[in-house]
Amino acid sequence: MANCEYCGSPLTPGAKFCTNCGHSIPAPAETSYETIPTMGGSDVIIEPPRKQGSPAAEPMEVEQRLVGTKVEYYLPKFGRFRSEGGVASFNWPAFFFGPYWMAYRKMYVLAVVVMLISDVAVILNSGLINLLLMIGCSVLGNFLYMKDIEHRTQKVLDLEPEKRDAYIERNGGASFVPVVLLVVLTGILGMLFG
Repeated sequence: MANCEYCGSPLTPGAKFCTNCGHSIPAPAETSYETIPTMGGSDVIIEPPRKQGSPAAEPMEVEQRLVGTKVEYYLPKFGRFRSEGGVASFNWPAFFFGPYWMAYRKMYVLAVVVMLISDVAVILNSGLINLLLMIGCSVLGNFLYMKDIEHRTQKVLDLEPEKRDAYIERNGGASFVPVVLLVVLTGILGMLFG
């Protein structure tokens, strides 16, 4: 059994990330994986694109496709959460744009809940509630995103193979459309209660 070159922990056969430290594991030479260096010095291994008609089956592949953009940032964080059992890491976009970041990442229910709490804090003229909300979004955002991706991954794996690609296309990646809709919702609430 091989060990992680970063932390020395035993590696699960076929794993793409160390379950202890979250670092990526170099793929065997016969594969055509792409390695993407990250700012922290750890690399993320991205699977090659699949041919149309070959549905996603492996949880890690499904997670990669559901995360879409910034997979090299999120998957190592997810690996660390899983191996170390923590829930906290800092996410700057979630700090400054909490519910909008959540909407962009397609966490719609959570985005609306956080936006409504923020709107109530504005109505109550409570900057403290908004500050705590910003800190909570930034510290827990990556963990909440991982849980959301895990939930969506399970939904994909529960689908019939021929329906998986359509689900991933619809529910994966990121989108500015829900951000715009959330801005409009905020404006409407502002006009009603402002």
